[in-house]
Amino acid sequence: MGKRKRPGHRGKGEATMAKKIDRYLAEGGVYQRGQKKIEELTAVFELDLPFPDHFAGGTRNRTLVAQKAAEGGWLDPSELPDITTDDRLKLFIKTNDPTLEQLEYFGPNQYPRWLFDKHFADPSQRVLLCSDCAPEWLAMRFPDVIPLRMQRKLLASWDEAIAVGLRFPKTEAQRSSTPALHLGVWNLYSNTPYITADSRQKIVPRKRTSRGIQLARSKEKRVIARLDVFLGIIKSGVVPKLKNLVEWDAGEGARIRHRMHQRVRATLTREFRRRPNLDFGGLFFTVAVKEGSSEVLHVDWNDNLHTYAIIFCVGDYTGGEFCIPQIGYRIPLRPGAVLAVRTRLLAHCTHVGSGRRLVFTCFTDSTLLEQTITGDFAFL
Repeated sequence: MGKRKRPGHRGKGEATMAKKIDRYLAEGGVYQRGQKKIEELTAVFELDLPFPDHFAGGTRNRTLVAQKAAEGGWLDPSELPDITTDDRLKLFIKTNDPTLEQLEYFGPNQYPRWLFDKHFADPSQRVLLCSDCAPEWLAMRFPDVIPLRMQRKLLASWDEAIAVGLRFPKTEAQRSSTPALHLGVWNLYSNTPYITADSRQKIVPRKRTSRGIQLARSKEKRVIARLDVFLGIIKSGVVPKLKNLVEWDAGEGARIRHRMHQRVRATLTREFRRRPNLDFGGLFFTVAVKEGSSEVLHVDWNDNLHTYAIIFCVGDYTGGEFCIPQIGYRIPLRPGAVLAVRTRLLAHCTHVGSGRRLVFTCFTDSTLLEQTITGDFAFL
């Protein structure tokens, strides 16, 4: 017995189709509906608080954070409320603009005043380093940037590097009870950029014999090979997604990063040829990687006043909210989300949670930025 034929039908009448098209156009079409959806998933918090200039001066010491917290009556980080409980929201957070008195800490365009006093003693040289360079937001959160597959690859590669003997530096007690690796390039306490010690993974032989030295070099090569694979996943799988978040750029920010990248590549041409995965393309130059939380309230003194640290986490954990007592809130940060925050201005810590949490903090040290600008007057 053959299949029964579908009964004939004439479809929607012209009047019905016309009504449907009119309704579609009234709703704004695909673009307007998409725009409306984006707006529904974006939250802007313009907090009625003074601009947080507590750490804008040149003073840097470990006790200053505790002193400012006591003077300001900040809530204990564990008591801070979540700024939102909706993990789907894209967040933009700011306070009131700095006053004229507060800007005295910074100098033109929020560059630190001491930088001008040190490098531009001649008033005629105190030009604007760049126009409109200070970021508009204190913090931004972008959900679901790093896909689950990439998170798993990062964790697996990290475990493989640990398995072959990845070496960690001493714990920084003023930040956390667990150590962090600083991988990539920085310019701290030097006149030129250089590869970080954690990236080089130098192993001192137990015995100064030819056999002992050979074993140490062999282990060093294995560790570096695994570490470069791990860095390659960050470079190829994570950095492009971060670059797609156009909100990083504030005015001339991209131009400054380009100049820094040119300088670093010119200085470290040979090193980058041997280990290309140490070059993150200029969006940032160092990535700090650690397991656990930075549970001690601190300021990232080596960051620049008006650049973002880019933070993301992978793993299976609960808690781990990013606490900022100066604004009175903490920001939930789920696996795969990205947080951009001005860590040189804002004292911060992480709420201790449970589970396994691998944290990546991508940044550019202030010395690299300042030496690039002040050493290249053609750029000005």
